[in-house]
Amino acid sequence: MKYYIPAIVLLILVTYLSVSPKLTLPNEGVPEHSDKVAHFLAYFFLSFSAFWGFLRKNNRISSQQRTFIVLFYISYSFLLEIIQELMPGVRQFDGLDILANTVGIFSSNFVFKRFIA
Repeated sequence: MKYYIPAIVLLILVTYLSVSPKLTLPNEGVPEHSDKVAHFLAYFFLSFSAFWGFLRKNNRISSQQRTFIVLFYISYSFLLEIIQELMPGVRQFDGLDILANTVGIFSSNFVFKRFIA
């Protein structure tokens, strides 16, 4: 269980930030869709921490385990977007968020497979 603590903490943080009211920050001079970078990074590190947990616990990570992690986080990302749509006036569904999340997950998988395991 201790190997998965970073992934669990990040999952709780991402969930909290996804269902909390949107922060209103000044957006003067900030490019449109720049929040997608935050989505990419959040899901990159979220999935990377899960890959790392599996590796540390088992001294290896199989392609089936990596596939499970990738599919789990893509599905979770989609579920959070649906939940946001059901929260009137708080958040809204954004397919580009799912795309940024998915690219972050696949990038993490690539980096982990290529350079770590």
